[in-house]
Amino acid sequence: MELKKACLDAARDLYLRARIWLFDLLSDGDVMGEPNILHPSIFTGPGKVAFGQNVRVGIRHSPYFWSGNNHFDTRRNEAMIEIGNNVAINNNFTAICLANITVGDDTLIGFNVTIMDFDAHGVEPHLRRGNPGKSAAVNIGRNCWIGSNVAILKGVSIGDNSIIGLGSVVTGSIPANVIAAGNPCQVVREIHVI
Repeated sequence: MELKKACLDAARDLYLRARIWLFDLLSDGDVMGEPNILHPSIFTGPGKVAFGQNVRVGIRHSPYFWSGNNHFDTRRNEAMIEIGNNVAINNNFTAICLANITVGDDTLIGFNVTIMDFDAHGVEPHLRRGNPGKSAAVNIGRNCWIGSNVAILKGVSIGDNSIIGLGSVVTGSIPANVIAAGNPCQVVREIHVI
């Protein structure tokens, strides 16, 4: 039984390393910094993705570890995704950027989180194809906790120390030191910071 487990663990590690290598090979984005990539991650687009120190991308014992991938997409030359120091990003994360997405130091991001700083398509029917819609920077403060299955949309700022609850759709800014949740995401209560 121990030999079977050891062989299975070795096969899993080989499979994961091959997927990480393949996604790295497929990436054409400009990455600055050296994140610890533990889950297949692709970097695309002409902009830049900048990582601070001690950033972890992917978590072994979490959903989507054996499937899915993380996607960092900067769609314009001036687009910039900035990830601060000591940030932990879970599996199946997506950040699509036309302008700027900033994630502050010490922030935790759950699995299956999407951040977009633009509409993706024009609102008017005749503008839906080939038009990315409006864009506005996204700023997530320091020491935030973004729960799993959260969508953060254009123009949102989330204040330091705030928590965004599981499954929330964040369409407006959230102040510091609060718990917020829902669709649309709203403040539920304050957090007392010592």
